[in-house]
Amino acid sequence: MLTLSHLTRRYGSLTAVNDVSLRLPVGARHAVIGPNGAGKTTLLNLIAGTERPDGGTILLADPDRPGGSGQLGRAGRAGLTGRAGKAGGIDLTRTEAARRSRLGIARSYQQPTVITELTALDNAMLAGWRHHRAGWTAWRRPARRRQMRDIAMRRLEAVGLADQAEHPAGALSHGQRRMLDLAAALVGEPRLLLLDEPAAGLTDRDIGRLVDVLRDIPADVALLLVEHHIEVVTELADNVTVLASGSVLVSGGTQEALSDPEVREVYLDTVPTSVAESATGAGPANGADTPPSATERG
Repeated sequence: MLTLSHLTRRYGSLTAVNDVSLRLPVGARHAVIGPNGAGKTTLLNLIAGTERPDGGTILLADPDRPGGSGQLGRAGRAGLTGRAGKAGGIDLTRTEAARRSRLGIARSYQQPTVITELTALDNAMLAGWRHHRAGWTAWRRPARRRQMRDIAMRRLEAVGLADQAEHPAGALSHGQRRMLDLAAALVGEPRLLLLDEPAAGLTDRDIGRLVDVLRDIPADVALLLVEHHIEVVTELADNVTVLASGSVLVSGGTQEALSDPEVREVYLDTVPTSVAESATGAGPANGADTPPSATERG
């Protein structure tokens, strides 16, 4: 579904993402982990289109072709001009973020991106509107507005915010804003969901709800997850890519990657022993927190 080939991003003398190649099939459950500054957020930015690579390519499968996941439908595809790529895919390397969104790529951020003056429901509805072929003029169509409202309410209910639908987003707690950010990303019914540390700052109860929501996303939606909570990674991801200093250290099955001696040396030794042992099957977890995340350039 998504193919990254030799992706590179530099900031002056700093190479934040260095020759990264990755392939996500339809329905993938893939996590990207690594120390702060490893290049994880920059990688998501490159895929979402908020940053441009200095080298390499980003190819998204055409939803009209076999294996491309046709979930997007005619509405989402209308008016798109991404360049044709190999095997009928769409070359997104230089495509604007808005067009990638209409092609079915949605994301969340390390810090929830909500409009504080609007209600939780309006935030969720607005997030889904960019996927409609009629653009903002569709907002004036009562039938379409009701349809979008119903979709948004279902997503809010799924993340436990139905009772907060009419409350201003600015009045929500951090955890509630983070769950609203996830609901908003899901309203557009994406083909590819990019999540940047969705469990950061959540209570144990909210993390449990987050995992339940992500388990329930449609099987043909690919999930690419950046996360420091190893227990969340082991619950959700079938495969893991470990980044270090912008480069791929290891990529493979979750247990295999987390058990790799080099991964344990450069990354898992920063995780409390009980959590790391649980992730690799060496012993029980005691519920200890993983290291606090920090906003990273990379």
